[in-house]
Amino acid sequence: RYSREAAGAMTEEARRFVRDLAWSDRSFMDLFTDPHGYMTSDLAAIYNAPAPEIENSRVAFPAASGRAGLLGQALFLASTTKPDDTSPTARVLFVREQLLCQHVPPPPPGVDTNLPVLSESKPLTNKQRLAAHLSNASCAGCPTLIAPIGFGFEKFDAIGSRRETARLVFASRKGNAAPTTVELPLETQGYVAGLPDSRFETPAELGAILARSPVCQDCIVRQLFRYTLGRME
Repeated sequence: RYSREAAGAMTEEARRFVRDLAWSDRSFMDLFTDPHGYMTSDLAAIYNAPAPEIENSRVAFPAASGRAGLLGQALFLASTTKPDDTSPTARVLFVREQLLCQHVPPPPPGVDTNLPVLSESKPLTNKQRLAAHLSNASCAGCPTLIAPIGFGFEKFDAIGSRRETARLVFASRKGNAAPTTVELPLETQGYVAGLPDSRFETPAELGAILARSPVCQDCIVRQLFRYTLGRME
């Protein structure tokens, strides 16, 4: 379902969304809470929603999708992943650095950042693979700062489609035999370390947390200043 047309529609959706907030004189915190997107037939397939009668029209996200604001849109979800899998850390870095204006330091020298290799005998979700870093004392507070937010996005795959399980495919070692598919349940409880009452399981819930957070509100003003004047504050 991912294509050049779908990628273009993702970008256009975000532009129309922000443009509407600006020119309709709405609160910029609607950036995180508005449950609407601007869908094409390509995006509707990704969102598991009916195709719109008019391309790029404003359409409500499906009620059970857990989507709202920019964080629920395919552009954010697809641009913060690996080519064939989700990336909890990439999604978290965007939230921390772009929406909370917090600098996330790189891992200390010598820390192995590679995740455990997946195998058919020991299939793991991304949360289980990242658990190795959570228990790594040499990384100090890095996992607490990064990992918990990303888990709340795990029900959205590498192109932003909602999924209920993690689907792992292992190539067969027996010639032309069919590959083996393993589906694992997802644990999607996340929280924003440093913000009170910040537990969430969907982009819509995280959006509501960010919208009411003074830290996020201050950061959005900073980002607008930086963009408009072309320099840091």
